[in-house]
Amino acid sequence: MPRPSAATGDGCTGCWPNASTSPSTTTPASIAVSRTTPANPARRSATASPRPAAAARRWREHGHTTNARVPVPLLRQQFPLSRTEAAPVEAALRLGRITRHGADRTLAVAATIADLRGAEGPSTHDIVEALHLRGSGTP
Repeated sequence: MPRPSAATGDGCTGCWPNASTSPSTTTPASIAVSRTTPANPARRSATASPRPAAAARRWREHGHTTNARVPVPLLRQQFPLSRTEAAPVEAALRLGRITRHGADRTLAVAATIADLRGAEGPSTHDIVEALHLRGSGTP
């Protein structure tokens, strides 16, 4: 059965995103492309930052390309946390908001946030943000 459209005059005005546009110019394929591809090329290039390459360079000699794939002992060696930096994670652990594995993953997410900022390593703010992004909230 053909899909009704505004152009066919069958009374379906909400079948296409823009009822004044004919189906020949607005197709489901073009809608899908517009949803996945930014309309502004400058916006698209702004989202492709070279900073995540910092993790690939940092971990290249260990055979990893992202912070998420690095073994925890190596991650902790690269980014030792001060008591102040570790405080939000320790509080989340005490409150049962995260597990020990979740704490380790939080460090990897915080390292990625630091890479996106262009920093050498995660700050307390990066760790709190990582807890928030992981859905663990802040204590």
